[in-house]
Amino acid sequence: MKGYISAVISSQPEEALKVADKLGKRKESEGMAIYYKRVGEDLRSILVPRLEKLMEVAEAITLSSSFYLVVGREFSWVDGELALLAEASGTPGVIISDNPDFSKVIKELSVSKFLGDFKEVDVEVGEAGYVYLDRVFNVRGVGTVGLGFSRTQIRTHDRFISVPSMKQVDVKSIQVLDEDVDSVPPGIRVGLALRNVTVDEIKDDYLLLRDTNLLTREVREVSTFKWSTPVQNVHVVCGGISVTGIMNAGKIELDRPVMKGSRCVILNLNARTKTPRILGFGYT
Repeated sequence: MKGYISAVISSQPEEALKVADKLGKRKESEGMAIYYKRVGEDLRSILVPRLEKLMEVAEAITLSSSFYLVVGREFSWVDGELALLAEASGTPGVIISDNPDFSKVIKELSVSKFLGDFKEVDVEVGEAGYVYLDRVFNVRGVGTVGLGFSRTQIRTHDRFISVPSMKQVDVKSIQVLDEDVDSVPPGIRVGLALRNVTVDEIKDDYLLLRDTNLLTREVREVSTFKWSTPVQNVHVVCGGISVTGIMNAGKIELDRPVMKGSRCVILNLNARTKTPRILGFGYT
């Protein structure tokens, strides 16, 4: 089995849902919509973030291994901002536009090479050494359960450190689409029954990993777009995880730890209306 994760983004939410319907079947509607489809022995997960929540859109595209940007015949500055977000993420994908003039808008971006007709773009999620958590809750008769996406191979009885609480947890069981499995590769939506920890102890945690030496609080090699306005206080999103930071001298000091070896999107959520909130990108 291999795992594929795709983000579908658009300034017109109904158009994003139409593309998602072509790619899979909707199963989760609370918060970000998630669709699934079996592709042979592999599993495709499709994320449709809410347009009004830019942080959620950035989390979806940085967690994904491919993206679909859907641009209507009438495009706006929002479509340009979404193209900048795709550019900053470094994620491959496809840009579907009904207006040939959109190519002129993004001609200076490397993602312009992705302009074309709709096609399925499944990219295998690589090994990144962690499990992304988006929810932790209690299930009667099971105990503490963490819901998220594998970014590493997971097996039952594996031991992880939950971040940022640094609590040690053991994987008691694994579920994929309500079925029990013994192991999963990277790129799979998982429910993990966790031993030796309570919900209250890890309710604010956002990743599981085996080696805390893989954590960092610094973003380096920061590149900003020429359209952006320099600021000190920024939001940083990498691998689906969003944190805040202070940018200074080409580096960003983060308020919480993230995984090393990630490409990060840098945002200025306080930018003026109709000016890009995508500042650029960097590496951890």
